[in-house]
Amino acid sequence: MTAVAIVALLTAGWFQGTSATAPVRTATIKGRVVRADGRALARVRVRLMISQSGPPLVTETDLDGQFEFNSLRAGTYTLAASKPGYVDVEFAQRRWPGHGQPITVAVGETRDRVDLVLPRTAAIVGRVVDEDGEPVEGAGIAVLESRLASGRRRLVPVQAAGGRTNDQGRFRVYGLKPGRYYVSATVGQTDFIPSNRDLPGYAPTYFPGTPNPAEAQAVALGLSQDASGIDFAIVPMRTASVSGTAFQADGAPVVGGLRLVSSQRSGLAISMNARIDPDGSFEFPNVAPGEYVVQMFKSRPNTYTEGEFASALVTVSGANVTGLSLHAAAGSTITGRITLDGSGTIRPNGVELVLTSIDADLSSPESGATRAEIHEDWTFRLAGISGPRRLRVVRTPAGWMVKAIFVNGIDVTDTPLPFGTRDQSLSDVDVVLTNRITQVSGTVTDARGDPATDAMVVAFSTDRDRWYPESRFFDAARIADGKFTLRGLPSGDYFVVAIDEGSDWQEAALLDLLTTRATRVTLSDGQQTAVNLKVTGR
Repeated sequence: MTAVAIVALLTAGWFQGTSATAPVRTATIKGRVVRADGRALARVRVRLMISQSGPPLVTETDLDGQFEFNSLRAGTYTLAASKPGYVDVEFAQRRWPGHGQPITVAVGETRDRVDLVLPRTAAIVGRVVDEDGEPVEGAGIAVLESRLASGRRRLVPVQAAGGRTNDQGRFRVYGLKPGRYYVSATVGQTDFIPSNRDLPGYAPTYFPGTPNPAEAQAVALGLSQDASGIDFAIVPMRTASVSGTAFQADGAPVVGGLRLVSSQRSGLAISMNARIDPDGSFEFPNVAPGEYVVQMFKSRPNTYTEGEFASALVTVSGANVTGLSLHAAAGSTITGRITLDGSGTIRPNGVELVLTSIDADLSSPESGATRAEIHEDWTFRLAGISGPRRLRVVRTPAGWMVKAIFVNGIDVTDTPLPFGTRDQSLSDVDVVLTNRITQVSGTVTDARGDPATDAMVVAFSTDRDRWYPESRFFDAARIADGKFTLRGLPSGDYFVVAIDEGSDWQEAALLDLLTTRATRVTLSDGQQTAVNLKVTGR
């Protein structure tokens, strides 16, 4: 047999079945992508993922909307398709937001007619006028969603969704998925969408015409549904300026990285850039009444070091705020090591150690991207840290979980720690990982007793004090074929419940409601337990 023939047989999977490390790759998944009216969609990006891990296989549809993935190994896959101007869809997806159904193929099997229908995106259309009914040209339009952020429900901008009004005060924001949205207009401020007009005296205004975000009216969009007639008048209000001076840690005047944002203590959604003079003097003009924080920061030099930072809380009530003085600090340093409690060999690059922010007002806006530098000898380092934080392990190798975190021998696993000055640095941090891992698994059925779909299982501590944002006493898992598995919860008592997908389940009010429907389980070190659940409403 020639070398070429042998290569061809290996490619086809002839000899791979005898190797434990080279699974046979003979399965095929193919289908077609069409529009809602049945017409073929070309150049659609189709992604095939196995077990929600690793890089996806990617292809594009041809002119007839056809796609094909071949030479696949047996397994369970998720298929998704996307194209600009259309809503991203997973195979057999039935609701938005939500997920589709997995596709399982055996050795040598061909799954065809794996078809997807891509609905077009939606739009919001309206008009902005002033108090006299005259059109406002160049007003910044932002589309926002109500989300749980840092434990509080706030209006946050939808990425890349916004625009400006034209000379008739009209706007059209497109490319939106199904959901509930809020629309705001700003004039004379540097908001998420900068205004073309320097027109003072108007507050950020939310549809249907209120400066109070709590009174904003949601705009509901269904699949491919445009919402028109979103017309409202901006609200005249006495605005003020916020000014002062800002200096870097070395005493030099600030040159950038200075912004005024809504305090997390408010429900506003504002972000403004300052006018900065060479001597470090700055001003934020036309600021509406509200609670804000001025943040000064420098870009991070690497992934484990945050830049210099300073902040000042500001309340604006119509009068100018002057004389603010910000002096950036270099932050605190954290060093320590990771200890393994258990047998087995794992690599440091399989562990991810982060610092979660307790108060976003007092932490750098880049804090969410900070990751510890972990060396081959298991020592680690974090630098330039400001604000109250919790040390948290967010990724471990399979079969491992965090057991405890000690500082100078004291357990601080779930304790907020202050940072910002050199004196607040830590040099004896011990992060202990264990392979005595907990597990909660089981089955989930719907009201008919069939294996549940479009659902998720959530687990949360019975201790309400542990319901803080990004708590390690929270976990959630999607349901696959009516089954679920949750791994790595700390020891303790938990509520476990199956709910429809798409809810902000970590919101305290919803958790309180779920406690009346949940199954209660107790976990000790290394314990594995099974429960059978039924899907309950949100």
